[in-house]
Amino acid sequence: MYDDQNIFAKILRDEIPCNKIYEDNVSLFFYDINPLTKVHVLGIPKIYSVDFSDFIIKSDPSTQTQFFKNINIVINK
Repeated sequence: MYDDQNIFAKILRDEIPCNKIYEDNVSLFFYDINPLTKVHVLGIPKIYSVDFSDFIIKSDPSTQTQFFKNINIVINK
């Protein structure tokens, strides 16, 4: 079950600040506040999903495609 009080939901609602890299209507990409490497980026979809499998099940092919295109945009920044 989706928890709307989890840290990512709060980030999406701007209740917790983040250092945004890229954002559109499908996803948000931002720097991890506790990076494990020199560059550590997190990307989250903007639909209510609990994990990647749930995202695939709940989203339409257009949203899935856009999410992966957004990954490519972030990688090439």
